[in-house]
Amino acid sequence: MAFSGKDLFEFVSKLNEKKGDFQHSQGAYRAIISRSYYSAFLEARYHLGIQEGERADVHRKVCTELKARNTSLGNKLSTLLKNRKNADYVMSRQCASRDVSESIRLASDIISDLNPEPASK
Repeated sequence: MAFSGKDLFEFVSKLNEKKGDFQHSQGAYRAIISRSYYSAFLEARYHLGIQEGERADVHRKVCTELKARNTSLGNKLSTLLKNRKNADYVMSRQCASRDVSESIRLASDIISDLNPEPASK
C-alpha cells in the first residue's frame, strides 16, 4: 500500500499538535475529526480486504464487517463516522476540543488493534 491509514493518522497527529496555530480553530478541529475517521476507515478497509474501487455504501459495509469481526472496533468506527459526518456537514454545531480528543483516541485504538506490535522477545 503506497499510503496507508497509519500514514494518514501520523499526519492527523501532527496536525493535532499544531491546531492552536490556526486562526480558525473550527477548521482545524473539523479537519482533524474528519481525517481521524478516514485514517481508521482506510486501515479497516484494508484489513477486511475490501477493494478500493467499491463505492456503493462502502462506509457502512466496512463498519458492518468490522463489527461482525470485532464488535468493539466496529462500534468505535461507527462513532467516528458519526463524528465525521457532524464535522463535515453540520455547520451549526461547534466542534469542541473534546470531540477532537475523542476522534484521535478512537482512531488510534482502531489502528493499534488492527496492527498489533509484535511481542518482544
